Amino acid sequence: MQIDYPINELPIWVITSSAFQEFRKLYPDDVSFPFLDWKMEKARNISVESYNDIDRIIVADLIFEYSEETRIEILKNVDKFWNENPNSSPVRLPEKSTSWFGLQIRELLSTPSSNIIINCMKLNYVELFKFQIQTSKSALADAEASASLFTLLYYAVANNNVEILEAGIKAGCYVQVHWLLDLTFKNKSFECMKLILDNMKKNYVFHNLHNFVAKNGSLKQLIYFLEWCENNGAISIFKNMFEIKQIIENIENFKYLCENKYSKFDNPYKILFNALRESLPIESIRELEEFLGIKVSSLLEKISEFNDIYLIATSIKKNNIELYNYLRESGYKVKEYDVEFTSQYKFSNFSVGLVKAHFKEDNPEL
Repeated sequence: MQIDYPINELPIWVITSSAFQEFRKLYPDDVSFPFLDWKMEKARNISVESYNDIDRIIVADLIFEYSEETRIEILKNVDKFWNENPNSSPVRLPEKSTSWFGLQIRELLSTPSSNIIINCMKLNYVELFKFQIQTSKSALADAEASASLFTLLYYAVANNNVEILEAGIKAGCYVQVHWLLDLTFKNKSFECMKLILDNMKKNYVFHNLHNFVAKNGSLKQLIYFLEWCENNGAISIFKNMFEIKQIIENIENFKYLCENKYSKFDNPYKILFNALRESLPIESIRELEEFLGIKVSSLLEKISEFNDIYLIATSIKKNNIELYNYLRESGYKVKEYDVEFTSQYKFSNFSVGLVKAHFKEDNPEL
């Protein structure tokens, strides 16, 4: 049954809930809150004296979507129940399928304190994280020590958990800038990268991160990184200092750098050669040919200028049959070295018999 509940009599955890706030937006002048009585009964209080109370509160949270402050208060009540109430034994955990907040209560009741914060980073449990650091002054330091080889924020960034990353930064977690930013580039995590940059001091000194973002990051990340450096006086010597070997694998970013004069490459043949030596996908090679205005076949005339002439062998080593075929179509011949190289290893796209046949085909005079 639906009942009109006087708003001035509603408890704070209902007033601050998303359900009530949405109602208020639609009906700013109403003095009563119409709601089903069985749903409101679930929210009668947030105290915890039994596991049935926990079950009821989880359902109420699903209905009302409690605020962060209310959820932290509930976690305090759950923790107090477990530590002080004899009825808390045996422990009964919420089902894994209950809710996001239910999973945080389950984590609190089942995981050793030393591991909770690390798991919060992995699983984006913001309310539980804030409860832990409010409860114990040493919780953050203890968790950093438990993180062993990694920092706490590594787990947040590795799992692309923006909310817990922000909470961790604000709480004072150690920010290993270069390591974390490089991880955001590899994960193509724009929001995590932006959050880290926006919380950094101006005039920061970057070391080689311009190459890392150009190679591993998305175009959106590259553009934001460059703009942030320029707007904040950060020292990252990237004007004409990008290393071809590092950035050529990301054709989209490479083209942007050239077109916007962040990089100036005078020798298009050297660029194409480096792309072949890295054995990039054939689609990237064709895109690069179009951008540079030269063909792989024209590189044959310039090949003596470069140290490495084993382009066929490189395509075999990378198991890149499409590039291997394109190199042969462009005039490159299979050499005896390529046959010997193939015979020493096993490649799913190449057999010694295949490469031998191509060697004889390309060198009929031998």
